[in-house]
Amino acid sequence: MSKRCLQIITALLCVLLLAGCGAKAQSTRQNPLESPAGAKAERFDPPETARAAVEHPDITVSVRWAEEAEGQEAIRTLAAEYFTLMGTILAAPEASYESVCCSEEVLQELTLYGWMASTNLYPRISIQVTLSRPETYPDGTVRVTAGLKTALKSCRDISRTSFTSDANLESIDFSEEHRLTLSGAGENWTVAWDAFSSDFGRMESGYATNHRDDAFCAEPIRSYFSLRANALDGGYVAGNPEFCIGALRSDAFDFAQALLKDRPEILRVYRAESRAVNLGQFRRIDGDAATQVPVDECIRVEYLSENWMVECSIFVIPHTITTFPQADSDQDLVVGDLYKQFGHACSIVEYPEPLWSD
Repeated sequence: MSKRCLQIITALLCVLLLAGCGAKAQSTRQNPLESPAGAKAERFDPPETARAAVEHPDITVSVRWAEEAEGQEAIRTLAAEYFTLMGTILAAPEASYESVCCSEEVLQELTLYGWMASTNLYPRISIQVTLSRPETYPDGTVRVTAGLKTALKSCRDISRTSFTSDANLESIDFSEEHRLTLSGAGENWTVAWDAFSSDFGRMESGYATNHRDDAFCAEPIRSYFSLRANALDGGYVAGNPEFCIGALRSDAFDFAQALLKDRPEILRVYRAESRAVNLGQFRRIDGDAATQVPVDECIRVEYLSENWMVECSIFVIPHTITTFPQADSDQDLVVGDLYKQFGHACSIVEYPEPLWSD
């Protein structure tokens, strides 16, 4: 065989080998839970993974009385302070807050409102408020309607730190109506309650606080939901949790896989956090031996997206939870869960001991 023929054959073999390696690289998609940078790791450095804090957000709040309304200037001043607090929480939902302009229950609702809206960053917030329909009640409280027109500049990349221009910022405009209950008198008013329903925040007033303080079942539910979040982001999951049965621990991992399969845009989960909200009225079942309660699980997931940004999504899953008393604890054990989401269905109830002795 001539030297020229050997050179041609060698070149063809090299081309075939390179083509095969390239095809293999394109067809392999690593598991998001196992791959720290997803399929694009070989071409780019991963972005900063921490949620950025918006420094010096531009928050503008204007409050006026409607033309037909006659209200006190002190109430208008209070409304300006209260809705400025709302804008501040939207801009920095991770911070801790104290306020003298509203009750602790209202502050909890505002904090949840900011958390539920935290899928984006909001460097610019404008809230225009029109007050109307003031009503004074025999107990001295005043109720007033606040019509909000809110305009936001938002950013999907929650790791972004610079907002010197509007590049890659989206506009979000919406209207809401809040019915404020004010307590006090003269110049000293506070917001005792804020009744609202928000499509933007995907919540209603009462989601954070409007439930009975039944810690015997509420606290185990919160711990159970935290376990489910840890199963999603790779956090610590106890092998034998004290607040739920083992079957629900196993289901948490099955749910995590179902979520990731249903959301292929999530290349890798960085953080997951869960909240138990809208806790409903509990009822006794099985001869009053167990407790059943409806509750919504809100899971906030921060992840590397297919757009090579750190993005955030919040998923709301309605649950029906069953709890059962523990002999050695003042808190119940979560023994059952009924829900269906992302093509995954859970229908588990396992009591740790017979309900009735023979």
